Amino acid sequence: MEDWDHFSTEQKLKTLLKLSTNNTKWGWIVYRTCYKPELDTAWATFKSMVDARTRQRIVRSDETDIADQMDWVFVEDAQGLEGASCDELMRRFQKWARAENPE
Repeated sequence: MEDWDHFSTEQKLKTLLKLSTNNTKWGWIVYRTCYKPELDTAWATFKSMVDARTRQRIVRSDETDIADQMDWVFVEDAQGLEGASCDELMRRFQKWARAENPE
């Protein structure tokens, strides 16, 4: 694809989504690893801001329909994630990804 370097981020994403053979979603998975009660409001604000700002950027882009496939996953598990290491987060992500995309 010779024009790839000239595509916007949104055009690149749309192209990759079109190449997918299944009903592909895109986004990020975000793990909460600190559960101090005083951070609950900040966490809720963060989740809302991430979604809203991403959608605002897409609305201003040349590929507005990619918003239909956007899926943010926010994982909260105070028992299992409080202070989790990067290695533990990687293991959890890999397990989640396999479950979401069985071969």
